[in-house]
Amino acid sequence: MKKTGLLLFALALAGLGMKAQSLEIRDFQDTNKVYKNGDTITFYISSLSDSYENSFVTVKNISGDEVVTNLRQRVLNRLENAEYAFCYGNCYEDNKAEVMEGSMTVAIAAGQITDELCVMDYSPKGSAGTTYVRYTFFNTAAPEDSACVVLKYDDSKLSIAQTAKNGVRLSCYPNPAHQSVQIRLQGVSALQQPVLRICNLLGTALCEQTLGAEETQVRVDVSQWSNGIYFYSILDGSKNIATQKMIVSH
Repeated sequence: MKKTGLLLFALALAGLGMKAQSLEIRDFQDTNKVYKNGDTITFYISSLSDSYENSFVTVKNISGDEVVTNLRQRVLNRLENAEYAFCYGNCYEDNKAEVMEGSMTVAIAAGQITDELCVMDYSPKGSAGTTYVRYTFFNTAAPEDSACVVLKYDDSKLSIAQTAKNGVRLSCYPNPAHQSVQIRLQGVSALQQPVLRICNLLGTALCEQTLGAEETQVRVDVSQWSNGIYFYSILDGSKNIATQKMIVSH
């Protein structure tokens, strides 16, 4: 009996030392979709583009207490000239090292999904290859309480003919946009009937504007738009030439 009692006591102490994971990484558009810890999310991009490719996730606190979270970025393989950045609480540019900033903490209430969208940016800047970047969300009070995903940026499936179609390039700043967004255009002069169109996730066009042949920038007021993801496209008449994503967050 004594041995049994000692064994149960030891197991109870071990249990006290174990802490359940409190964070789940979820898909931004479908928050019911949960990524397993260490899952790889693949994006197919073009190394010929100078614009940033944005990817988005959100985080849920599945514990019964508020958790103050932080984010760590680790570039697992670094391509020459490529740029890496992310926003979570604050925005941070690539500093050629692992990033973990105390000023970017985000508190998540018990059982809630954070209102603070995590935006992960990658720009190949002509560096062809496959890029892996790991993002780890963790509890600042217990850093071992964490969840991570790996972002894989792959341009191996995109040919030069596909990515350099008509030489059109799109980017926008800032992203996320708050009151207005500046959309930068390149190669529009090669199109016969260039049109800028911005749609929400349902495909509803909120902005449609015919462009001049030499136009390189368009400012759009988004102050009355709802928070969320939007797609901005360049069309030649009715033909879609290029599309990029942007976020509106007030």
